[in-house]
Amino acid sequence: MSLLERISLDPAIRFGKPCVRGTRISVGDVLGYLASGMTEAQVIADFPALQHEDILACLAFAAEPGAISPVISDERNYRFLRLEFGGDVLVGANSIGLTQHVGVLRGLIQSRARLGSWKDRLLHDPLALTEAYLATAQAQSAWGLKRA
Repeated sequence: MSLLERISLDPAIRFGKPCVRGTRISVGDVLGYLASGMTEAQVIADFPALQHEDILACLAFAAEPGAISPVISDERNYRFLRLEFGGDVLVGANSIGLTQHVGVLRGLIQSRARLGSWKDRLLHDPLALTEAYLATAQAQSAWGLKRA
C-alpha cells in the first residue's frame, strides 16, 4: 500500500475531511499536533490506532499540490463546502446546503481557469467564489480580446 492510500476522503466521515483510513483522525489534526510541537511518538501514544506510516502518509498528503483544501462546515444548519485545487485551478468541490454557489463552482471547474492570487484568497475565504469567478472571467476575456 502506498502512503497516500492510507488517506481516505469520505463525506460521511468528518464531513469529507481527509482522514487516516479506518479512523476519524483527520490529516489536519495530525499536522496540527505535529505543528504544535508534539513528537510523532506523542501523537501515536495519544492515538494508538495510528502507525508510523500513517504519520508519513499525512505529511505526504499535505505535500501533494492542491491536497489541502479549505472547508466550511456548519453542521447545525447542514451546510458544507470543500474546494479542491490542482495547482491554481479549481478541480473539484463538494457543497451541501450552499446552492447559491453551484453555477459559479461549475463555471470555475469546467473552465479550468487559472486562479492565480485568487487561489490564496479562496483558501482564506472559500465563499469568495463569485468574486474569483468574475475576476478570472474578466481576465480571460481581456486576454482573449488582446489576442484577436
